[in-house]
Parts: sequence; C-alpha cells; structure tokens
Amino acid sequence: MKIETITVMQRKNLGNYEHIEISASAKVDCDENAAEAMLTLRSYVEASLEGKAVEVKLPVLPKEEVAEPTIEAPKPTKKAPAKKKVKEEVVVVVVEPGEVETPEESAKKSPPKKNVISYDSSIAEHKSIFGGYLSKKYDNSWKTSHPTEEIKSFTASLNGKEFIDSEGHIADSFLGLVHGFFGA
Repeated sequence: MKIETITVMQRKNLGNYEHIEISASAKVDCDENAAEAMLTLRSYVEASLEGKAVEVKLPVLPKEEVAEPTIEAPKPTKKAPAKKKVKEEVVVVVVEPGEVETPEESAKKSPPKKNVISYDSSIAEHKSIFGGYLSKKYDNSWKTSHPTEEIKSFTASLNGKEFIDSEGHIADSFLGLVHGFFGA
C-alpha cells in the first residue's frame, strides 16, 4: 500500500457547545516518509489551534541551479536538458507571539524528535499519567504545596510541551519544568 495523501484534523472545545476545527492536507511524494509528513501536519494543526504563528519553509534552489528564462524558441532537433530533481522538505517552525528568531538560530536547533507526544491537559490519560507521577514523586504533598489556582495555571502552561518521548517515558524536558515548579 502506498499512502499518497495525508489529512490531519483536530477540534478544540471552546465551551458553550462551540468548537474550532482546523485541518491540513498534504500530498506525499514517492520519496517522502508518510509518518514524518503526518507528524509535520499534526504539529502545524496543533500550533494553529493554540493561536501560534506557524511558518512553513519550503526548499529553495541555490542560485547557480536556477535556470534563467530564455526568450529563444527551443530548437526542434535538440532535446532540452533534464531538470534536476530536488527533494522537497517541509519544515514547520512554531513561533510564539512576540518571539522572532533569525535563520541562524533556527538552523542551530535540533530537528524535532519523532513520535513524541505533546502534553494536553484535556486528555484524561495525560492528566492521569502526570498526576500519578506527581503523587509518586512528591507523596501527594504537591496538592497542598501551592495554591490550587497556581497549580492549575502551571498545568495549563504545560499544554503543547513535549510530554511522552519515543520510548514511552515522560520526557526529561517536561520533568525539568515540573521539578522547577514543585522544587525537586
């Protein structure tokens, strides 16, 4: 089976029986990995739902490889030279409001990890995993260590952060944020 088109749709509940729905579709070329394309689309849709600016970068041919247009009509006896095929790669960069990064800074960042799950406090399983970890690590004292509203605000700030890594463990970056807040 060959996957030719991928569509990702996600819906966010706004309350009062209202929601917003965002979807994105992409055609998968024969030399692209369908799973990577799906993760790219998913990142794009998730960022869009959160109201973050999303920049999609497409490859640009170096100037020496771009053929200048000619006014001459092609000669019927000669074949035109074959154009070089360039593998297109779509890169999704999520930019927080007010945050601007230069291309040099963007190039220094490591590529996104594959099969990483972002935290979503509206998913019961995520809340269960997170609450279980907190109870185990802090012996339920975490529930009284900070005012309830402060804990809720912190938990909401974790939405979209790398939560479960490709091996099924809570990501170190996520744990670092948690320990920074609860003081491990």
